[in-house]
Amino acid sequence: MKIEFEKPTFEREHPIAKEGGEGEQRIWRFENGFGASVVRFSIANLVGRKEKIGSYGINEGLWELAVVKFKGKKILDYELCYTTGITEDVIGHLTENEVEKLLKRISKLEEKKNERNNWWRKEINDIKR
Repeated sequence: MKIEFEKPTFEREHPIAKEGGEGEQRIWRFENGFGASVVRFSIANLVGRKEKIGSYGINEGLWELAVVKFKGKKILDYELCYTTGITEDVIGHLTENEVEKLLKRISKLEEKKNERNNWWRKEINDIKR
């Protein structure tokens, strides 16, 4: 499957724009149930401040990526996922090419059954030992 930065599953003005900021969000959804939310946004500029405050890389025109796991059929029905091994947080300061490379990795992830709901089992087993 060819993944292109310019062909997201969904694209919209970032929600922060409604609160006086500016930005955009692109979402990719893959058959494995994972995807990515890629954003570039700034909060309304503060008076006297040269740099914008917002996504990691906004001042360089770069992107921020979060791995997501879809919960339902709607494109915005997802939650951030920090357990894939790709990242434990968002990844900022990304070029379009770097985003495409990460999208390819996300598209190849395998879903781990009940991973979200069974995290505590390992901790309990460790305590019992």
